Amino acid sequence: MLVGSQVSVQPPEQPHKSEISQTESTVPEPGPTTEEKVPEEQPAASPPSAESKAEQADPSQMQEVKPNLEEATAAKPAEEPTQTPQPVIKRPPPPQPRPAPRPASILFGTKAIAHVDLTPFPQWTGSLERYYRRRSEVPGPCKATAFNGCHLQRWQAMLREVAGQTRERQLNLVNRYMNTHRYIVDPINWGVAEYWAIPHEFLKKFGDCEDYAIAKYLSLLALGWSTDDMRIVVLQDLNLRVMHAVLIVNFQGKNMLLDNQITLVIDSNKVHHYLPIYSLNDKGWWRHLPVPRAAG
Repeated sequence: MLVGSQVSVQPPEQPHKSEISQTESTVPEPGPTTEEKVPEEQPAASPPSAESKAEQADPSQMQEVKPNLEEATAAKPAEEPTQTPQPVIKRPPPPQPRPAPRPASILFGTKAIAHVDLTPFPQWTGSLERYYRRRSEVPGPCKATAFNGCHLQRWQAMLREVAGQTRERQLNLVNRYMNTHRYIVDPINWGVAEYWAIPHEFLKKFGDCEDYAIAKYLSLLALGWSTDDMRIVVLQDLNLRVMHAVLIVNFQGKNMLLDNQITLVIDSNKVHHYLPIYSLNDKGWWRHLPVPRAAG
């Protein structure tokens, strides 16, 4: 519809009368016929086939028909061939990833690097071999100069008393009991520069710092403590400027210090004048390296 414009509608022109009459006069009249022929019925034309349509179609339009055929073909889902069921093969589950190693513990401001070969420490391996060999040894009478029945009885009595206590109490009682023994250096006690004694020897002849640590280690082991939670640490005492050895026990996430120079068992984080060199237990040893301090 057009808006704003007017369209004039002209009436159709009427033919003149003269033209009409002239037209009517020119129509021929039918002449007489002897027989009227009836036209024969023609058979109905069959609809053209698809092939004839394709032949008559314009080649330029063939490309337009092809996509329609392809769409019609794609619309029909292809029949899936029947497949013979395959036997189910049970495969083993994939291997689980190994747990990541625990981070190295920080002890007295150092980081521990683990090693498993104890060959460099014959004093330690020799003391362990003697301990397990002589553990079933029958002690002599109390007056015997060697490890005797009185030494064994006192040690066993201490272990029986401590066994029924809490874990924290066990640490304190074992540390206190061993610290009551006299300190004697190896050259005087054994006639050699260095000797790592076992409890049988320590309870008889006393000993120095590593002998205290070994006796505490094996006592806690007899009480059921895990080797993984204990280490004998050889370190430098920065105050006294001498070599020293202590026992460190991992208890409730803390490195507890059992030291023959300290009566109580304390958290090792409270001690700042010890510099560890190496530590060890039954399973291996650790090299201690200083932890770099953060800048600023």
